[in-house]
Amino acid sequence: LDEAIAQNCIKQPDGNIVKEVSLSHKCKILELRVYNPVALRVYFNFENEIVNFASVEQKSNPDQNDDIKNAEKLLIHLNSK
Repeated sequence: LDEAIAQNCIKQPDGNIVKEVSLSHKCKILELRVYNPVALRVYFNFENEIVNFASVEQKSNPDQNDDIKNAEKLLIHLNSK
């Protein structure tokens, strides 16, 4: 996360450390890719200068789209408050 912030990838996803993975236009979903010590995907968005974290998932999950859909539901709920 520190590297993503230092490289301004939170506001401007670079496709390497942070990638936009939105499946719909309802909510922008970003994915922070963590490789060490274990491969993880952190789903979040950045709204009004606030980072909202939705979930942390193992990269090895067979259906990443389900993880993204679940993150979208949570982020839509968080952003509506």
